[in-house]
Amino acid sequence: LAQRMGGTHPMFGIDVPWPMAWREAVEHNRRSAFPTMEEFAARYVAALSAHVGSSPCVLAGHSFAGLIAFEAARQFQSQGGKVELVILFDSWARYPTLWQLAWRHWRADRRAWWQAAQWFFYQNKARLADALSRSPLDVGRLTTMLDEEGMPLPWAYMARLYRKVERSYRRRPLESRGILFRTS
Repeated sequence: LAQRMGGTHPMFGIDVPWPMAWREAVEHNRRSAFPTMEEFAARYVAALSAHVGSSPCVLAGHSFAGLIAFEAARQFQSQGGKVELVILFDSWARYPTLWQLAWRHWRADRRAWWQAAQWFFYQNKARLADALSRSPLDVGRLTTMLDEEGMPLPWAYMARLYRKVERSYRRRPLESRGILFRTS
């Protein structure tokens, strides 16, 4: 993506380790100790400020990282930074429910609704089993995100935090252009 954007701007991929306090809060599901979106994004803004200073920048993020990019842009601007553009890739993408998927297929071909339901369960069998088991020790369920000790975070922790943060986050106006890329 960075190569395709071209231009004269330097490109940075920012990866900020989770503080151990966040990991422990999410691990033990102490929701009152979960970080807010503002706290989450502040760590990215600090790293961004160290790299770009007052130079104009373009921020981009996919899925939950799109929300982080949006909030980081707002915070960066409030600190005097310049954000030319915020690019969000499927930032509010949702898995369709069984009924939404079945309804779409039924409308297109009324005889296909049962096949659509079977297809949905077949395609999401692994995701549903993962949601039920939630074993943080299974290496296949680890992410590339790290905590302060360099240990990978289980996907279950990320999903738990993301759901809580996304539900409580209230977007405020941003003085910048934005592009949202969404799939149908």
